[in-house]
Amino acid sequence: MLTAAEHEELTLLRARAYGRSSGAQRSFTDEHVERLHELESRADGGPRACAGGT
Repeated sequence: MLTAAEHEELTLLRARAYGRSSGAQRSFTDEHVERLHELESRADGGPRACAGGT
C-alpha cells in the first residue's frame, strides 16, 4: 500500500515517463526508472523492496 505522498510521487513519475512532455522535462535517470518500478509494483500489490535484505 502506498502513502499519499507516494501516490503523488508515482503520478509525477508516470507523467514524466509516459507523458507527452519534451526536452529537459523528459530527462529521466536510472534512479527515476527504479523508483517508478518500485512504486508501481507496490501500488499493484507486488512484493515490497526490502532495504535491509531478507
